[in-house]
Amino acid sequence: MQTNVPKTYGRILVRRRSKLLNVPVRGLTQMKMEWGEFNDLYDVFASDLERATSFELLNPAFMAQLRDLPFAVNIEVVDNVVYIYTKAGVSTALYESLYEILLKAHKEMKL
Repeated sequence: MQTNVPKTYGRILVRRRSKLLNVPVRGLTQMKMEWGEFNDLYDVFASDLERATSFELLNPAFMAQLRDLPFAVNIEVVDNVVYIYTKAGVSTALYESLYEILLKAHKEMKL
């Protein structure tokens, strides 16, 4: 799922950590968040660290929401487009959950 936002962020990747894929992303710099538990669950990469620190979704409330989901979610930002996706399968309930996350993300970023 995707949504457009009014601000440009370069490229940001918030990727759920896994046992198989925890390698750096070419062209992006890994950054650590202030919340250690989030760093244990997610890797955050950005093309521009200054713009990434202004990324409204990387706040404690939204990070806690991602942590509490029963499935892994990844977020990728390319300029002013936010993509939210999962490899958890396909179901109506899953799409509803992703849609709710996307709506909250869009509201956070329009403030």
